[in-house]
Amino acid sequence: MTNVDRHELRELSIGTFIYSSLFLTEGIGLTLLKRWTEFLTIVSTTGLIPFEMRVVYNHPTFARAFLLLVNVGVVAYLIYEVRRLTETKKPNLYRSGLRFVRGRQRSNLGFPATLGNPVRRRICRLAQ
Repeated sequence: MTNVDRHELRELSIGTFIYSSLFLTEGIGLTLLKRWTEFLTIVSTTGLIPFEMRVVYNHPTFARAFLLLVNVGVVAYLIYEVRRLTETKKPNLYRSGLRFVRGRQRSNLGFPATLGNPVRRRICRLAQ
């Protein structure tokens, strides 16, 4: 790291800023239960695989190859889950943060999901 000139340091700084911005956006979107964040997670996880493949090719070890396979497995699982959730066609329940418990509709916070509940309406507005 001591042989890094100003130009390389600037490039690394810009790359680090973009990478951290991506993860900040991803974290906020996952916290707010946004559907597009699932796709962003798949893209950001898949984007690292070519770099990992290059490292495994240039400096092969069992641990690096194993971690590459784990990362490919995680991406495959993420794609499977997004496709499974897309096929269930319940986007309104996903967006509003609702879930069904023993046949009754309830919010994720545990209180009944009634239309007259002002706390639920406010939380659903924030989540959309």
